[in-house]
Amino acid sequence: MKDRLDNFTSFKTWIDVYKSPEFYEQVFGWEPDAEVEYIVALFNKYSTRVLKRTVEVGSGTGRVSSGLRSRGIEVVAVDLEYSMNSYAHRYRGLDALTADACRLPLRDNMFDLVFSMLSTLNHLKVNELKAFFEQAYSITGGGGMVVADMVINKVPCTGVCDEWKIEGTDCVASWGVMEVGEGYYLDFLEVRCGERVVTRTMSRMYLPRLAYLRNILKHVGFSEVYSLKSFTLNKPCNSGRCFVVAIKK
Repeated sequence: MKDRLDNFTSFKTWIDVYKSPEFYEQVFGWEPDAEVEYIVALFNKYSTRVLKRTVEVGSGTGRVSSGLRSRGIEVVAVDLEYSMNSYAHRYRGLDALTADACRLPLRDNMFDLVFSMLSTLNHLKVNELKAFFEQAYSITGGGGMVVADMVINKVPCTGVCDEWKIEGTDCVASWGVMEVGEGYYLDFLEVRCGERVVTRTMSRMYLPRLAYLRNILKHVGFSEVYSLKSFTLNKPCNSGRCFVVAIKK
């Protein structure tokens, strides 16, 4: 993969990071231990069930799903991109399902936990987000929960928000926010190898208000809703990157 990265030059050949699993895996290749431990800790604190079955929506190449499975948890990884699911199944042995987040072909009351990471749900439009939570409610059993890692109310920063070196290469990935409008923000992911731009992906993201999210979740049927600061178990979060936790009675 290092050779492949080094062979790309700016504005000649582009990689769509969300459709190229090998590239995605390298850009987001950090170990999922912190994410896995946090998800399990959240579940143990807020759910009355034992965590046996879970669904990850927007699972990508299956990093986090694989980490949960290593703990003996049955996992279904769901992503819209077939190539991502093929990679997750081939290299991680996951049960990977190609499906739209708003139309999950899974049985009602089957899972203890439904979760989504890295602002995946911000890609959805208003009506799609409501449809997702309706689906998530249906497939979650009583006492189970839904966890949504989302940006709400206000973006955490503008410009370049985070940078990290891609292991084994001379490449650096940058993530940030280019523009903020009423109810949306435009984020970007850029990878540079030396002076060369390998990819620059931009996405228009929905920026929901916390009050609106609470209303949706209550309307769908969830009995309790919490919004927590990233990787905390009880610190309230009103804006920026938050983990929204919804409990099904």
